[in-house]
Amino acid sequence: MTVGKFNREDLTHALLNYFVLDVVQCVQLIAKVHGIKRIFFCGSFASTPLVHRMITTEYVRRNLLLLGMAAVIRFIIFVSFAVDLF
Repeated sequence: MTVGKFNREDLTHALLNYFVLDVVQCVQLIAKVHGIKRIFFCGSFASTPLVHRMITTEYVRRNLLLLGMAAVIRFIIFVSFAVDLF
């Protein structure tokens, strides 16, 4: 299906890319301001393989360009959640 001249998949990928770049920029700037050395991402959105790769690539690229060093980031993946609420 197309929306105007663009495929729906292309628009979805562009929106996802924009969102990931925005999140990475905010996290990187907050970490720099507060002197945070390690970043942890968690949740179902961050654990999908495509988003995981996009976050890792962009965060490393930004740190190499701005700081001249590689970043330490971790992804926390929960097998299950809210098992023992009650």
